[in-house]
Amino acid sequence: MATLVLIFQETLGKLFWDIIIFPFWWYTFGVFGRLQWFVEQIKAETESLSLNLWIKNLFVPMFGQYDKAGRIISFFMRLIQIIFRFVFLILWIVLLIILFMAWLVLPIIVVYGLITGNFLVVDNEIVVNFIKKLFSY
Repeated sequence: MATLVLIFQETLGKLFWDIIIFPFWWYTFGVFGRLQWFVEQIKAETESLSLNLWIKNLFVPMFGQYDKAGRIISFFMRLIQIIFRFVFLILWIVLLIILFMAWLVLPIIVVYGLITGNFLVVDNEIVVNFIKKLFSY
């Protein structure tokens, strides 16, 4: 019986300690870990899109077409590629920023939900009507 009490005390003590330490970890070490991950994601996407390679070869004719028409077509094709890739990179960065902000706010939403009993749940009627419309032919 004494062992069971010791196990119970140890478990409750660790649980209480984890609850106390969690917010400090989330907003210190956790934030730095997420920031490192997001920077790595941006670097990987930049490398994947090869923007610097496209910019470097902007004035190099494609397919060895060194006449005026080939140079003009190559220039504008690469310029369009650079613009679209840059826009995609900006959208990717915006998505990562939104994810980071959501990651920061998530514990606050959970605590708010625990305190008020409202976890931002959608009304059941809305969900049921949506499912009925989804599966009705």
